[in-house]
Amino acid sequence: MPTPRTARPKRLPEPPHLAQPRLTQVTDRTWPSWYDAVMAGFQETADPETTALSRDLFGPAGSFGLRVGRDWVATASSTTRSLSVPGGGELPCAAVSDVTVASAYRRRGLLSLMMRHQLEDLTSQGLPMAALWASESGIYGRFGYGVATWSALLAGSTRATAFLPEIVPQGSVVEVAADQWLAAARPVHDAVRAEQPGMFDRAGRWWELETMDPERWREGRSARRYLVHFDTGGAVDGVGTYRFKDEWDRKGPAGQVSVGPILARTPSAYAGLWRYLLDLDLARTFAASGAAVQETLLHLLADPRALDIRPADGLYLRILDVVEALRSRRYLTDAELVLDVVDPVLASVAGCYSLQISGGHAEVARTRAAPDLTLAARDLAAVYLGGVSVGDLHRAGRVREHSAGAVSAMSGAFGWTRSPHCADHF
Repeated sequence: MPTPRTARPKRLPEPPHLAQPRLTQVTDRTWPSWYDAVMAGFQETADPETTALSRDLFGPAGSFGLRVGRDWVATASSTTRSLSVPGGGELPCAAVSDVTVASAYRRRGLLSLMMRHQLEDLTSQGLPMAALWASESGIYGRFGYGVATWSALLAGSTRATAFLPEIVPQGSVVEVAADQWLAAARPVHDAVRAEQPGMFDRAGRWWELETMDPERWREGRSARRYLVHFDTGGAVDGVGTYRFKDEWDRKGPAGQVSVGPILARTPSAYAGLWRYLLDLDLARTFAASGAAVQETLLHLLADPRALDIRPADGLYLRILDVVEALRSRRYLTDAELVLDVVDPVLASVAGCYSLQISGGHAEVARTRAAPDLTLAARDLAAVYLGGVSVGDLHRAGRVREHSAGAVSAMSGAFGWTRSPHCADHF
């Protein structure tokens, strides 16, 4: 009697120490296997809902990696968005994501190879800026990325969050369905973004991330809930989201409010949305991850010690075209400076630049004049949005002053009236 055939096991992969990974562009056909490698790199499992959206947001055209045979052993991607800059303008920016290297291929220079390849490619496309969120904070500085915004986890007891007496929110807040919230949130986002450096546009399907709510994202909390704030005349001037975790202890309710990003066109809308969230029934604690380090809530509280602030690095920027980037933003004070930008990765960025800043605008050009300041491309990116002080970097030894008063002049010009913040993760 014949015995049934058993399936042959797949051939073992090539030993990683002998393999020679190949830099490879992703295609429509190879995108699924590439995305599987991305998920594996972040120790996650793909699901149909998020996979389809990821393909539309970061498609094959901007995705590449390194392969050994048919296996992806390193990945990276980018897509072009618009970044808001000081003064209400915006700048085309490559949103970089999906950067992974398989564990068996670490310490072989694959990340450096990908980063250099990507930066050179983005530069050749004429993009003046790149941005990313770092899963590990010590990785990207050596490729010229600087921390341009700082985020924070805010937490505290809801019962200790009384506002100052003069803070009296006007208008009202109502909870709405996701589709109602989306319609209300779009114009609010556009208005806030015009004043808030560090925000991105949400063209195409980017808004879907704000209402996508798979079970694995909830971590035992409720589905996402949506809030709209009305001013005294009934017009929408703010939106927010939250989740609730129902808990009890021997004293009674001990629920936690997880606060999502708040977008507010007016101080009253901002205060009103926070007051609503902090006064929710059955809640005793709150937490807001991804908030700004200089979150305005701190200035509303009668007892600022009620707010526990745990800062962390936020959005990383990488300047690819110094002239275009510096021309695109506005400045607080006049200044005449020559900057020597040190960039060991991109020769097209390294060199001296003259800045003639007058009336908020800058004329920027390459020059052979002696520099007033020397700084790394990473540090120019860090101060670009106005949230990091040139003076602080100078005191840290990261900016060298060659002309007396140059640090003060650049600090004054590059500051801004509103701290940058980015609530868009990618």
